[in-house]
Amino acid sequence: MGGIAGKIQAIFQKLRKPMEKAVDWVIYKGAKAFKKVGNKVKNSKFGKKAGELKDSAKEKYKAWVTDSVLHLFNGWFTPMSR
Repeated sequence: MGGIAGKIQAIFQKLRKPMEKAVDWVIYKGAKAFKKVGNKVKNSKFGKKAGELKDSAKEKYKAWVTDSVLHLFNGWFTPMSR
């Protein structure tokens, strides 16, 4: 019984390599196509506008955090007199 199981296992191992190669190829092609579509969207009029909105939102958030921290700690730390 062990001889048959070993032969079947060897067959599956031989079949597995080309299948793994095929799956890798499909994943690679899909990622490449997705990246190409993403770049087209990013470089389109819509994508550029979205990028501007993202940058604007980042700047507003940074300003808000800075103002909030300064407001929160205002008066907590006073210079020590010597």
